[in-house]
Amino acid sequence: MYKILSVENRKTFEIKLEEFAGPMQLLLDLIEKEELEITKVSLARVTDEYIKHMEAHEVPPEDLADFLMIAARLMYLKSCTILPIEQEIEYD
Repeated sequence: MYKILSVENRKTFEIKLEEFAGPMQLLLDLIEKEELEITKVSLARVTDEYIKHMEAHEVPPEDLADFLMIAARLMYLKSCTILPIEQEIEYD
């Protein structure tokens, strides 16, 4: 059963990597503004950090949902940088 945590008792997840330290939303914002290169960020390490956070703290379902949404967006952005861009071929 889930324990409901009040806002003041909630432990905010912050990533601590060589390239970045701070909350997930800030990481996403910096990448979307192209102030930080997504290719320099290990999404596997981000996920590992979050799993450790979940093991150490009770994470409300809405926080987990927020993490999953941001992680999915980061994976999409990273895939766009490493996959070739399709160009439309015009046939005469």
